[in-house]
Amino acid sequence: MMKQLTRHFLRGLLVIVPILATGAFLYWLFITAEHLFRVPLQVFLPEGWYIPGLGLVSAIAFTLLVGLLVNIYFINLLFEGLEKLLNKLPLVKQVYSSIRDLMSFLGSSDKDELQKVVALEVGGMKLIGFVTGEGSTPGEKQADDEKMLSVYLPMSYQVGGYLVYVPESRCEILDMPVRQAMQTVLTANIASGNRDS
Repeated sequence: MMKQLTRHFLRGLLVIVPILATGAFLYWLFITAEHLFRVPLQVFLPEGWYIPGLGLVSAIAFTLLVGLLVNIYFINLLFEGLEKLLNKLPLVKQVYSSIRDLMSFLGSSDKDELQKVVALEVGGMKLIGFVTGEGSTPGEKQADDEKMLSVYLPMSYQVGGYLVYVPESRCEILDMPVRQAMQTVLTANIASGNRDS
């Protein structure tokens, strides 16, 4: 009886926790955007014009506007200058570059040539990795006979992983979309398992 209750409780957690966590994240995101844009809106809008939710709408519009503006050459140069400045500041550089790399990776297309999913055999095991570039290890002269690939091996349930440089011949290209492979790795393949068993 106790085992059945425990099993049902764990199944309930499995359903509730992801929904609550997603809801909490979206709530935090919306509240942050609302508070961030509320102050300038209240300054520039006539008194009584501001209504709750206008800050969130402004945040979405601002993000779309920035996405459009970066296509303009001079605006792009301005953002590149700001990025160079951030990359020169201690501590800020590590935080900014990590977040930017993660967003670039998540926002990349599955058709990107440098985002192939590969299986890498290590000690009789196969690890799923992602090709992030090609060439020799930094500071090392590349051999002419075989191309080297830089492969990122993420760890399940963690924000972390390993970057390894391996010969192309040791990588088995997998016919799998990047997002599906990333979900498989990050959830230790639990997400794709049979939930009814």
